[in-house]
Amino acid sequence: MVSRGDLANDDDGDVLYRLANKGVDLTAKREIEFTCWAGNQRAGENIVEDLVSYGYRSTVFADDGATVTGDVSVYASIMMLPDHELLLAEQNRLNAILKFHGTSCDGWVIASS
Repeated sequence: MVSRGDLANDDDGDVLYRLANKGVDLTAKREIEFTCWAGNQRAGENIVEDLVSYGYRSTVFADDGATVTGDVSVYASIMMLPDHELLLAEQNRLNAILKFHGTSCDGWVIASS
């Protein structure tokens, strides 16, 4: 059993704590899915093309009515341990790539949770 004090006192630590309490094994690699806002379909496609070259499995997701509102996101997933330090490092890596597209990582989920 993981206690709250075993994990960092931040949003990522909170998510990891909740996952551990749901029975998710934090010592096993998982597909971690990061999200970022793309703005429009073309920008999303450009981001996906770039992220694939860095080893991410990426897709564009357009909300209903996105052609009007610009609610287009990119989901970028990678297999990794759901470890606090590794998650922070991966988010920093992803943000370094995304800055060239004028966006950043919005957060993450374990793909099967």
